[in-house]
Amino acid sequence: MTQIIDNSLFFSNCPLCNSENIEKVYSLNYSRNLFYSTTQIQLTNNPELWNCNQCESSFTQYCVNELDSYELYAQSQSGERWKTAPFEKEKTKDVVNFFLKQIKSGTTVLDIGANTGEFLNFAKKLGAETVAVEYSEQSRTFLKAKAHKAFKSINELDSKVDMITAFDLVEHVYNLPQFMDNCLDKLKPNGKLIIFTGDISSWGYKKSKANWWYINFPEHIVFPSKKFVSELKGFRLLEKKNCYNSQYFLGLNFSIAAILNYPKAFGFRKGKSPYTGLPSLFPDHIIWVLEKI
Repeated sequence: MTQIIDNSLFFSNCPLCNSENIEKVYSLNYSRNLFYSTTQIQLTNNPELWNCNQCESSFTQYCVNELDSYELYAQSQSGERWKTAPFEKEKTKDVVNFFLKQIKSGTTVLDIGANTGEFLNFAKKLGAETVAVEYSEQSRTFLKAKAHKAFKSINELDSKVDMITAFDLVEHVYNLPQFMDNCLDKLKPNGKLIIFTGDISSWGYKKSKANWWYINFPEHIVFPSKKFVSELKGFRLLEKKNCYNSQYFLGLNFSIAAILNYPKAFGFRKGKSPYTGLPSLFPDHIIWVLEKI
């Protein structure tokens, strides 16, 4: 059954830096067959993408309010919607190799938004101690069955960790500065926060604009810039790595999607649906590595 959701949340100030210097960029083009995690929904308002001229980040206006969002995530069965392939097979080789260098035996790794534990399974194989934060009750059950500690909130943790990871997660967060502070509090000295998210400065976004796939999820509300990330208090930006979201963007799948989508991008196929941003000729995700100072 489709749930009608009131998406009237409008930010008077930038939700990332609190600046009043914000402006509309595009109206967004969500699918008619719309899901919020695994719940089919219908929104009451047309969402928009806005930019902040102060921190250079972007964010969604007319989004689902935080309480409704929390309830939708809590009742979701995210493992049935998102990929549950092993991390080392789902991600590209350069991303896998990147994390092979980051995780050492004995490292305590906390994955926020862990879904059903694909990354934590990978980390455990490398000898890491694994901890998860996950809203979905169903997913927490799966995580515990795989011998990962699992919590509903980061505030439930009573110890500090060496590393916090967040895969395609920060774009869901309503109060990103508070999220960063919570992560800072749970990290050991010189601990690392590693963020994997869509890159709104990428070629794919610049080409497809309002039709870029990553901004057209009702769950995605904030898209932090390099300026915002590099100026976070308590952290030092160690590394920025451009990458692809997954193996889907490479090889045969890339070729098929390119044949279907790129003619639309260059104005052919009049009357057809607009270019969706899939696939991207160049990486459209980014990894930020932040160190607690």
